[in-house]
Amino acid sequence: MPASIDRRFIPESNLAVESGTRSPDYDLLLEPIRDRLLRLCDLCCDRVFARPTTVDAHFHPPVTILKPICGLDSDAYENLASFCRQEYLTYQIIFGVQDFSDPSIEVVRQIIHDFPEVDIQLVISDRVIGTNLKVSNLANAAVEAKYDILLLADSDIQVQPDYLQQVVQPLKDAVVGVVTCMYRSQTQGWVSAFEAIGISTEFLPSVLVARKLEGMAFAMGPRSPFASRCWMRSADFQPSPATWEMTLS
Repeated sequence: MPASIDRRFIPESNLAVESGTRSPDYDLLLEPIRDRLLRLCDLCCDRVFARPTTVDAHFHPPVTILKPICGLDSDAYENLASFCRQEYLTYQIIFGVQDFSDPSIEVVRQIIHDFPEVDIQLVISDRVIGTNLKVSNLANAAVEAKYDILLLADSDIQVQPDYLQQVVQPLKDAVVGVVTCMYRSQTQGWVSAFEAIGISTEFLPSVLVARKLEGMAFAMGPRSPFASRCWMRSADFQPSPATWEMTLS
């Protein structure tokens, strides 16, 4: 074994101990060092970017969730159903569809049947208010909104039962009008895996750096097939082309 290798940092099972001229397995030798560097990076990121958050169980304003749908995503039922399993006092879900023959309609009707205790509506309208059809879909659904706080959530998003309770917390501060969320990708196949790597290593770190340097002066808009999840006070949310485009940019 080369004298330069320090056994304290290398598990015994990772050492290539053989006689002769065979070179050691450097991948195995460097793995402990790599692991420690990754942990150090995690610690630095936690110190620099993390902010403590608290959840006030008594703060749960009613919320309307707007979900524009066009076609069927993979795991469509589970994605939509995850919003129906929220541990939250009062909320409404509005599914917006533009095409009367859209295959997602049957899935939404099944969701409505399976969750009778949840306030769910299906809006089918081909009204167009601008060049962005998704924005038109959202505007059509927003007409039926019952509550002042709106949540925009793409149809391919899946959340945990405590999602609403957590994401609404910043709105306790009266100066906060929009809340945006980071997300992680669930991949299927190597193409989506490469896209997920780009999001995790380039896009999301850029968001954290921007927040650290200048604060959150923006919300993450639609990045198909990822979420556009933005909270806003409906008083500032008017269904006109200019306002919708600006809000979702």
